Amino acid sequence: DPRVTGFGRFIRRTHLDELPQLWNIVRGEMVFVGPRPQPVKIVQEYESRYPRYRHRTSLQPGITGLAQVTYKKGYPRNMRQRVAFDELYRMRRSICLDTVIALKTIQKMCQGTSY
Repeated sequence: DPRVTGFGRFIRRTHLDELPQLWNIVRGEMVFVGPRPQPVKIVQEYESRYPRYRHRTSLQPGITGLAQVTYKKGYPRNMRQRVAFDELYRMRRSICLDTVIALKTIQKMCQGTSY
């Protein structure tokens, strides 16, 4: 997009644009690690299309998640892949896994790599 400034590219590349979501964590609406939130109007569509999607909504949404730090070529665009990562996270959720995801997120932010 030619309208994006150099500063805008920098804050997007380093994911600093996600910082306002920290307020949602303070308010208890989100957690740091969990599945990324989806717009409410598409949740019903996804629940009918992907049987395991309902499990994804049983977790509190997060700023970062397993899909964002694990997928090799950025964040998976395919909802089936996202649901698979979120299901794997739900089944193996632990403090240790959350710590690894948080550290990988910080690493990607410092490197300026996309997720």
